[in-house]
Amino acid sequence: MNCSQNIDWKAYVLGEMSESEKRSASAHAASCQECREELAGLQITLSTLATLREEEVPRRIAFVSDPVFEPKWWQRLFTPTFASACVLAAAIVFHAYANKGPDEAAIQARIDKAVDKQMQDRMVLFEQKDRQFAQAYMAAVNLVRE
Repeated sequence: MNCSQNIDWKAYVLGEMSESEKRSASAHAASCQECREELAGLQITLSTLATLREEEVPRRIAFVSDPVFEPKWWQRLFTPTFASACVLAAAIVFHAYANKGPDEAAIQARIDKAVDKQMQDRMVLFEQKDRQFAQAYMAAVNLVRE
């Protein structure tokens, strides 16, 4: 503000001036445009502050690391991370009970069948080799006799 008079408009608005100072400040505000604007701005600020509700001043400042800001145990249940972990655990348990897997007797029967098949194949192969050996032996014996 560029006004030559130094008037404390805050004290004027808050009613902290004596009556004589208040009258001279009012007379000056009527003649000075800049002081009227300053006074209007302060009155708007004061009326705006008057609309705010009063709150109790905190006894101390709370920090983020204080346990006041930690959620309660029941509030943690509603976090997306915990809820998704619970759903995943439930799905694993359900799958374990619902999908029991194949019967052990059926598995053993399949194994026995596969072993029998391999044994039969080996016996057929052994008999073929035995016949070939017998033919080769007979051919050698006949060759020696001649």
